[in-house]
Amino acid sequence: NDAAAIELRQRLAQLSGVREVMVVAAEHMACLKVDRHGFDEAAVEQLVMKGA
Repeated sequence: NDAAAIELRQRLAQLSGVREVMVVAAEHMACLKVDRHGFDEAAVEQLVMKGA
C-alpha cells in the first residue's frame, strides 16, 4: 500500500549513511543510495523485515 511505502521511505531516509531512498510498493522494491562510511546495513535489514 502507498501509505506504508511512504512511511518506509521516510524511516529509511532517517538511518545513518542513507543518502537517497526510492520505494516502489507495486514492485515490492526499495533502492538505497548510501555512504559506505556510517551506513548501518543491520538497521536497514531490521526495518525492512519489520514491515514484511
